[in-house]
Amino acid sequence: MPESWPESWLTPIDNYCERLGPGFRAEPLNAATNGAFLAAALYALVLWRRMRATIVDSSKKRPVHAHS
Repeated sequence: MPESWPESWLTPIDNYCERLGPGFRAEPLNAATNGAFLAAALYALVLWRRMRATIVDSSKKRPVHAHS
């Protein structure tokens, strides 16, 4: 087995440029981009709910007919 291979499946991999260590907060750029994706998903959910509420509200209104 080559020297660079991990000893087991549970050995942390930390031999690439962004990784600062084996800990939970070892990839700050990855954590920031993941947070940005979560914020964008939350914003999209809020927009979708607002749009849906607007469509439901407008569908409850009865059409106004002009009498001649």
